[in-house]
Amino acid sequence: MLASLIDDIETALDTINAQLNDPSTVSFKELRRDMERLERVANKKAFADAAYAYICERDGAGSAVGANYANTYLERALDISPAEAQSRLSRGRDLFGPASEPEPEPSLDFDPAEPGADESPREETKRSSQSVSAEKQTIIDRALRNLSKEARHCRTAIHREAMREALTRSPRDLRAFVTRLVDQANAKHRPRRDPNAGYAQRNVRAGKEKSDGTRDVTLTMTAGHYALFKALLDANSGPGSNCRDTASANDKRLPGQRRYDQFWNILRQFEEGRQSANRGAASVVLSITMDDLIGADWNTKFSTNTGVELDCFEILRLGLGGTSDFILQIDSVTGVPLSLGRTRLASVEQRIALLALQGVCAWVGCDAPMSETEAHHLLAYIQGGATDIHNLAGLCRTHHACNNDNRDGAGNKGYLDRDPATGRLGVVPAHGGPMDTNETLGFHSSAWAKLRARGPGRPENAAAGTDPPLFPATRRRRTA
Repeated sequence: MLASLIDDIETALDTINAQLNDPSTVSFKELRRDMERLERVANKKAFADAAYAYICERDGAGSAVGANYANTYLERALDISPAEAQSRLSRGRDLFGPASEPEPEPSLDFDPAEPGADESPREETKRSSQSVSAEKQTIIDRALRNLSKEARHCRTAIHREAMREALTRSPRDLRAFVTRLVDQANAKHRPRRDPNAGYAQRNVRAGKEKSDGTRDVTLTMTAGHYALFKALLDANSGPGSNCRDTASANDKRLPGQRRYDQFWNILRQFEEGRQSANRGAASVVLSITMDDLIGADWNTKFSTNTGVELDCFEILRLGLGGTSDFILQIDSVTGVPLSLGRTRLASVEQRIALLALQGVCAWVGCDAPMSETEAHHLLAYIQGGATDIHNLAGLCRTHHACNNDNRDGAGNKGYLDRDPATGRLGVVPAHGGPMDTNETLGFHSSAWAKLRARGPGRPENAAAGTDPPLFPATRRRRTA
């Protein structure tokens, strides 16, 4: 039945798209009412999305793709973003999951409308959700995530009222409405004797990169931490106070720019101390091939272990423009690391090698930067796997948990392995089959991928077997 209905929907959409294939043949006046109706009809899919997400979570759909949780299935099978997957799961819980405990007395500043005589509050919300767009339902879900632990039992009541209001309010007005209800609930149920309530909300959020290359970073602090933070920034907030090369009279920086420069000085002092303690282990690592350097200009950006690409100006601002700390040689034929030269001692050689080889998490479709990965043994350590570069890979925490170390197909989980012919890392399906490799932009930006993209290597090297190491290991003579 469902398959037949979906066939009808697909046929109808194909027909609509065919009629709109040449926009020059139709006018706004002809299309307006029908397209507005199509948008209202499309809103009904948000209900089906939430219902299916709830079913996926209830029935452990993650195992269908060898994962632990349903959100991974939704991301991979439906090709949606992690944020959209989480939104659908949350909406499914609100519509079909157990309701939060009812309040003994009204606590929110609204007058809930009564549901129909033959309709429960839950059924009324389900009915409303079929006329509310996915965008508005996502707005409601995101606002409800800000409910404090003490006010979470208000979620069902707020969600029900928000879904009613969503039928008539604009997205912007709906966001303000739900935010107000959440704030009221949090205020009413704010703990009076919990000194750690604010501390539990501490957070750092980084926004997406903007067109000018900057990012907005938001800090959520307790009053005490903010007092210290402000004191450190104010310590050198006067003109010329935190800029060594600028005299006070010529310092044209705005107050906010001076505070930022002071904040950067604090971070730099911390990093200098950390590098000294770690014997020179860098926190930001660049992955660059010689070809990158030869063809580089001021617009060229280089990959880092944090997933943030930097141009030459940003590299100089970070102080990374001097002598390289590490030089990793990768065999042009086999694609494996041969040797690692260094100008300073360090204890992070293997992670630097993984950055050059992978660029990002090695799991299929994942673009988590290397700074967020964990070192994974291809052959498990407890099974005799050695901690050397041939047996190591970087996996983010989510996909590290998806790997089946026993390689027995349990839970429909596959495992990460290295193709002996190409040296590429990939996921072997739970019950066998071709290895599935990571083809994200992050991987193809790695030094290894760039080198392999040039070709299989020089014929004379292929005959010889491997490239000669640039930094051959020196053997210590044994003494009697």
